[in-house]
Amino acid sequence: VSREAIGVSRVPRSRGRLEDIGLPLRSTVWPACGRVKRDTRLCRRGWGTWPNTMSRKGLDGTMEIGVGALALAGVMQAIGLWLFPTNVLALFVPEVIFFFGIGFVLPNAVAAALSPFPERAGAASSLAGFVQMLFSAAIGIIVVSQIKDSAWPLVFITLTTGVLAFVS
Repeated sequence: VSREAIGVSRVPRSRGRLEDIGLPLRSTVWPACGRVKRDTRLCRRGWGTWPNTMSRKGLDGTMEIGVGALALAGVMQAIGLWLFPTNVLALFVPEVIFFFGIGFVLPNAVAAALSPFPERAGAASSLAGFVQMLFSAAIGIIVVSQIKDSAWPLVFITLTTGVLAFVS
């Protein structure tokens, strides 16, 4: 999308390290309280770490955080592309927030799907993974077939899935 629709002509080559994308992700984003941010007040209280969020909020509360991030990302991406149609960050930043939300929703959804069938956890996990990949492939095919010179099909899918997850 970014090369064709927005006009980014060169994609930097990566050597497989997180520092190659221009952000010190290893220490500031994941884990949230990495080496650089360890002394902040929020990290001392345990905010931003997955086990503490899960123990405080539970399965449903953690999924609510993720679903809120999905909806926020969809709205941000639509507004960003509408206001800044040639800016790569209008697509990239909301997608990062969307994937952050997926990180909260997907593991908990799989855990919820497996909990009624503890004796058949392997089969239930396989079925959940199959359904996830099936819908991902179908949506990917739809988006790729619709993208011509605009990123709006991607934004439409991000907005629709985020808002539908939030409403349901």
